[in-house]
Amino acid sequence: MKIQNEFRLQFDTDNAAFMPDDMIESARILRTIADAMDKHGRDHGNCVDSNGNKVGRWYLTKDVDEPEYRQPAIPVLNLTDEDKYEMEFPGDGQGGD
Repeated sequence: MKIQNEFRLQFDTDNAAFMPDDMIESARILRTIADAMDKHGRDHGNCVDSNGNKVGRWYLTKDVDEPEYRQPAIPVLNLTDEDKYEMEFPGDGQGGD
């Protein structure tokens, strides 16, 4: 199964560099990311505010093969209140030892 290209970006805006207007600092970070991609060919990096603090990260994924979905080792049971199951396990004192 192929994963398509994807761009992910996350950064926190709750420190002094984003005060009083968080849009100005956010736009500066976005321009820095655009330059890193366009001028330097980067596909990932940290988001650093104007005070030098790491506030987040960004990355661009490439097409990659993802392993096929595998069934969980232990089946998942969706039980309702009306369902009753009696299970015996080796060593639980209920037989089957």
